[in-house]
Amino acid sequence: MHKPIGQWLIQEGVLTQQQLDEALNIQANSHMPLGDILLHHYYVPRLTFYQTLAKQLNRPFVNLLEEYHAEALFDVAKIDDYLQLGYVPINKNEHGIVYAVTSTDTMFALDGSDYKITSPLDIFYIVQQHGRAALTYKATDYLRDAHKKHALTYQSPLRHRMVCCSVLLCLVLVLSVILYSDIAFSIVILFCNIIFLLCLLFKLALSTKGIAASTHIETITHNMMGKLLSNDELPIYTVLVPLHMEERAAQGIIRSLERMDYPKEKLDIKLIIEEDDTITRHALLAAKPPAHFHIITVPVSFPRTKPKACNYALSFAKGAYIAIYDAEDMPDEQQLRLAATCFHYSDDNIAALQARLDYYNANENLLTQWFSFEYQLLFNILLPSMYQWNIPIPLGGTSNHIRYEALKTYGAWDAYNVTEDADLGLRLASAAYLTLPIASTTKEEAPLKLNAWIAQRSRWIKGYLQSWFVMMRSMKELQTARGIFPLIAIHIFMGLSSFCYMVAPFLWGSVMLQSAPFSWNILAYLCVFNVTFGALVHYTCLFIALRRQKVQSVSMVIAFITFPLYFILHSIASCKAVWQLMTKPYYWEKTTHGLSKFASLRLERHMRDS
Repeated sequence: MHKPIGQWLIQEGVLTQQQLDEALNIQANSHMPLGDILLHHYYVPRLTFYQTLAKQLNRPFVNLLEEYHAEALFDVAKIDDYLQLGYVPINKNEHGIVYAVTSTDTMFALDGSDYKITSPLDIFYIVQQHGRAALTYKATDYLRDAHKKHALTYQSPLRHRMVCCSVLLCLVLVLSVILYSDIAFSIVILFCNIIFLLCLLFKLALSTKGIAASTHIETITHNMMGKLLSNDELPIYTVLVPLHMEERAAQGIIRSLERMDYPKEKLDIKLIIEEDDTITRHALLAAKPPAHFHIITVPVSFPRTKPKACNYALSFAKGAYIAIYDAEDMPDEQQLRLAATCFHYSDDNIAALQARLDYYNANENLLTQWFSFEYQLLFNILLPSMYQWNIPIPLGGTSNHIRYEALKTYGAWDAYNVTEDADLGLRLASAAYLTLPIASTTKEEAPLKLNAWIAQRSRWIKGYLQSWFVMMRSMKELQTARGIFPLIAIHIFMGLSSFCYMVAPFLWGSVMLQSAPFSWNILAYLCVFNVTFGALVHYTCLFIALRRQKVQSVSMVIAFITFPLYFILHSIASCKAVWQLMTKPYYWEKTTHGLSKFASLRLERHMRDS
């Protein structure tokens, strides 16, 4: 009978009896393998543990980074097995294939085979080296081949028609102004007014419903907080953190995730970087992430987007649930435990959760304050109302939590869609799944400068239009799953709202025109009404969203008063979005993080707390 691994480690002088007792006590509460606990709680170095495991099992230890020469035996069709079970073939002898394994469970699964011991990181390395083509295909083009109706790159006649209609509409708007035709110009302005008014009424309806809806979501969250799962009930949770040129933010996200109230041995955190992003890699290594953090390196290939990186890392995920965080995020410490509890007590048709987002640098300037107001309106009011009215919810770009099985079944993220989160939310909705907003907040960093804001917002509008085009192919499924009103509502939210940003300048211009072809006729008054009503609607919606907040500064009052001017910026961003939709549809405009003065203060606080 083998001596327990704990006693072997004590004998090797790398573990004390007190540390072993502490680890065994944690194991009694979490029911996780002792090895995971020893590694994730910093008791034993990873390499030392697996070398000692090899001695315990009386098997050789193999360093695959130096000794792997079995490329011919590597089967790309078994990549999922290699990663989930923890083994790879390394040799062949007269008895059959020799495997490198990471645990006794894998050894028993490969009963009768010869084996050596290695570490999981060695397995990750070999799979990434020899399975990169298969993993890259799965990350980029699997959705198109397996679920082509939901893939942006699937060239359907409907997509061509939608693009042509968009271009045609733009040409009509331009030509009507150039030719100055009374009838054409009046029809266009009337059409724009109707769409604009429809979107305003929809937003107002959501906001007036939002007080009760937000209270309902907060009640659900409060109830779940009262019955949070204990450590032994919690599942393994995978957290994906896509990083690109994030040397400023790398240390901050590691420290933020270290503070999460979740057992370390049940956390599976993937820090995802591009193969040629040496700056971020060096920053991550310098930050010395703990054992439950793994760096996943994505091969350089087209498209270079966040969803492709997340798809690539998903193959390495071990958790029942998947969370997405951005580089600058500072999630509530209990968010993962709360999310796991919500999934545990919810019906299986709740496939995703969306946490609230806000900014820790909201008071830095007028732009960041506007952005914070917008987020509070969206996440605290509009999304809860959409949930109560059964309207499909497009997921936000971060702090969304998804069941792994639902994600895998429906093809994960679209690597070519620049708002992959919104697209995924609609795809899940077409499969009759629900997204539940939760009252747990993640703090982010708002762009400080106008050019950065426009770059980010134009990508969002472009992505919403992409997702809207794709959604057109699933209207029958959406109507069956949700009904006709939610289907109309999501068209307004995703498509017409983006269109409103584009037509708004025509309305504003029409208000200022007091000469022929229309000198304050009925259309002029309609434009004035819409512009005025629009400002009142945004004031009303914002007042509802901020009803519980105290006035913190004069700048906050100024931001409230000038809030309608914020939407002029949306019109500028929408023009850029339409241009890029036609010229660079898959281009990802990168937002640089770590520039705020509050970012360094955030890191200092984390370092002090740790």
